[in-house]
Amino acid sequence: MARTRKEAGPLLRIGEAAALVGVSPSTLRFWEREGLVSPLRPHGRTRYYSPELLERLRLIHRLKTEEGLNASGVRRELARRSRGRMSRSPGEPAHPGPRIRALRARRQLTLRALAERAGLSPSFLSSVEQGKGNPSLAALRRIAEALGTTTQELLGARDGSRRVVRPADRVRLETRDPSMRLELLARGAEHLQPHLVTIPPGGGSGESYAHAGEEFLFVLEGTVEVTLDEMEVHVLGPGDAITFPSDVAHRLRNPGRTTARALWINTPPTF
Repeated sequence: MARTRKEAGPLLRIGEAAALVGVSPSTLRFWEREGLVSPLRPHGRTRYYSPELLERLRLIHRLKTEEGLNASGVRRELARRSRGRMSRSPGEPAHPGPRIRALRARRQLTLRALAERAGLSPSFLSSVEQGKGNPSLAALRRIAEALGTTTQELLGARDGSRRVVRPADRVRLETRDPSMRLELLARGAEHLQPHLVTIPPGGGSGESYAHAGEEFLFVLEGTVEVTLDEMEVHVLGPGDAITFPSDVAHRLRNPGRTTARALWINTPPTF
């Protein structure tokens, strides 16, 4: 049983940490020998793990099981993410390119094969993987479906250890042509996916798309036009809300002259 903070502070013994990560204590010792993690030893030989080290262990586990990385690959990814935390300023948008490339390689798909599955050109997909191109929301959705995953996974946003998401910790996605910004308001939620969506004048989600589930949108400011099945058009202002099944083709657009902001919730989080 894990010790509480009141009883022993935030440090966990190796068995407690292993249980929370879902691996064996011997696996944690093996990761230590591989140089992936260095536990604390404040009282001699006994290993202890802080909350930060526990988060690192969970990340190592995901990189090995979900992306199939070996020890060298995990070390490179940990170093890359560490550099990103140091250099990335709060509010800087996330880019799905590196994760798309990693998942494509894991599934043994060529660039052309994935592009064909997603209905995109290989040159555009290549620019996205290199971080040079920003896909529209509809294009990102097609890439996720072609890889058998969700946009949450492409943005590295599945972190069930976080209950509170503060503004500086939000995963952000910036799309262009047309433009809009999504800020994920939950990390690792099992049954819903809430976003704060910001749409500049003339921007939007791009072409219509559909998927399983149900959606709710509440306009906070500005004007949002919701088109359903290319036949039903709803123009919403501040305080207006709309609910619709996600399997009806839909798209968003800001037809106004000022920036629009809305709370957008998908359930389940298949988006």
